[in-house]
Amino acid sequence: MDKLPKEWEIKYLPDIVLSKKTAIKRGPFGSALKKEFFVNEGYKVYEQKNAIKNDFNLGDYYVNETKFQELKAFEVKPGDIIISCSGTIGKVAIMPENAQKGIINQALLKISIDERKINKSFFVKWFENFVLQESFQESVKGAAIKNIASVSDLKTIPIPTPKNLPEQTRIVKKLDSLFERIDKSIALLQENIRHTEALMASVLDEVFEQAENNKKFEIKLLKDAVRVINGRAYKQQELLNEGKYPVIRVGNFFSNRSWYYSDLELDEDKYCDNGDLLYAWSASFGPKIWDGDRSIFHYHIWKMEIISPNLLKDYLYYMLLRDTEKIKSEGGRGVGMIHITKGDIEVRKITLPPLVNQNQIVDKIKVLNQNLEKLLTEQQSKLNYLKALKASLLDKAFKGEL
Repeated sequence: MDKLPKEWEIKYLPDIVLSKKTAIKRGPFGSALKKEFFVNEGYKVYEQKNAIKNDFNLGDYYVNETKFQELKAFEVKPGDIIISCSGTIGKVAIMPENAQKGIINQALLKISIDERKINKSFFVKWFENFVLQESFQESVKGAAIKNIASVSDLKTIPIPTPKNLPEQTRIVKKLDSLFERIDKSIALLQENIRHTEALMASVLDEVFEQAENNKKFEIKLLKDAVRVINGRAYKQQELLNEGKYPVIRVGNFFSNRSWYYSDLELDEDKYCDNGDLLYAWSASFGPKIWDGDRSIFHYHIWKMEIISPNLLKDYLYYMLLRDTEKIKSEGGRGVGMIHITKGDIEVRKITLPPLVNQNQIVDKIKVLNQNLEKLLTEQQSKLNYLKALKASLLDKAFKGEL
């Protein structure tokens, strides 16, 4: 840890809470809070999404008086801090004054701060900064399910703190003032990114609507032009930390994080190579032209093998990309809830113009999207800069440099 200013000191969680016995508490084990204990109304069960979204109205799980009294050690009160500690970890929120009386579940940690010893908002900002640090990221990196397993470990983490409360309050106000302006810029950029993505979607709509309205173009079922190949389901022991073939799962379909590998030699159609067209059909949802090395694709991904000589791969990719949005709209649910079957996708109707027209459609989409993608990249770069700026300000604040 960097040398602190002389007006600062190191504190630890047990030094700044209301009670060493009950003020730092992980939610109860799952067996103590099974779904069979839930009722339609009563005492609220707070979940991880309440901390992630900083929204205490989310969720509809409740327990009765008997169960609440049994789990009273896990009660959260207005002013308590809750932290997500499984899956998406390190998201922190403060229970509002009007929060409904209730308890936390296993995916949350509660901390009851003694504000005579530390400014609560100062602690929250310190924790947000701590979560960004490499030491914290390394502690959870690579876990199949990220998890803060040990409350005792958290108790040993040094918290650099100004010795007097007014200085803590000054730092909080300074950060709030700076973050207010940065957050406005972030919100504006995020809105611009949404508009740009909507424009990209409208390009697909416009082009394919023109094709669909052309009565001369053939209409087929997808299965008549494409072989939809199932991926392979894996047992946990078959997924290795290193091996011959990467295993493409839904969780990393659009990212390079948390890879598993396999040494299994399978049928040729269970592999995908650079340039193959894949389609994720659960959670992360939609098509992708694979740009990695030879890999095995997981059960929740299909390989789209073109069997018609009258269908171009790029045309099929853009058509599936546009159809993905239609499927979401038809389902009326968020992308995280989307789930379709092989039978569903195989009977989707596709418009099949002559190859020369398919080439023209692909070229038009690429030209229109080129500038939009450039704009999107610029917007995302600015957004990343602003997020990095917030992280930098937090880091400076807890080195006593703000």
